[in-house]
Amino acid sequence: MSYLLKVVEASTHSDAFRRIVFTGKGIGPLLKASDGDAYVKLFFFPEGVKPPQDGDMKTLQKSLAPKERPQSRSYTIAAVNKKDKTLTIDFTRHSNGGVGSAWAETAAPGSWVYAFGPRGKYSPDPKADAIIVLADTPGIPAARRVIERAKHPKRLRVIFDTTLSHEELDLPEKVGSVTLIDSGRGKTSLRDEVGRLKLPKGDVEVFARGEKYVTKKLLGQYFRELGLPSKRVSISGYWSAPKNDKKR
Repeated sequence: MSYLLKVVEASTHSDAFRRIVFTGKGIGPLLKASDGDAYVKLFFFPEGVKPPQDGDMKTLQKSLAPKERPQSRSYTIAAVNKKDKTLTIDFTRHSNGGVGSAWAETAAPGSWVYAFGPRGKYSPDPKADAIIVLADTPGIPAARRVIERAKHPKRLRVIFDTTLSHEELDLPEKVGSVTLIDSGRGKTSLRDEVGRLKLPKGDVEVFARGEKYVTKKLLGQYFRELGLPSKRVSISGYWSAPKNDKKR
């Protein structure tokens, strides 16, 4: 089902994220999203294309010429306020632009966007003996949502590849361990840091979100070599680094 989301608040949350608060008619299902990585798909129309605000997204797409059709991107639902009937999304601020990032930079109260959802693929298992949460900066909103919904935060082992500080991340207390690295400085990588992690005995889950080559190729292969069941490893590539395109 498609929804028309209207911006009620927009702010620069940090150097890394632009925080947008939305509301909209009939968005109850979005506010009830329960998956640990619940997300919506947003649709961004080309500049100059002004579709009606009372249509259905699927119908609109069929009625538009190819060059007028929107590009879609998926975003984690960072927070909801059922009383105010709002939902919050943190948009990564990409230095090289990106259709969603560019839209968020100029979004202001009154701006609007179509959405599909909610969808989700993963929720932290309360029975797991340990959950390893891995992400680079674009993957942090999804990782944060998982962390906030873990019933046993002390069982979490979190590693983020980011320039953000512990204070800027402001993660929930009682998380088992949080390690921050910055691979941009060339001293280590997310894959290297995971290799140093001593996996606890028992049932281990993995949640990884980030650059496609790093998550799907390097991390995916590593966890397969460790013998972790595929159903206990949730990996998704959010973006592609040009330097890694030929490595796939």
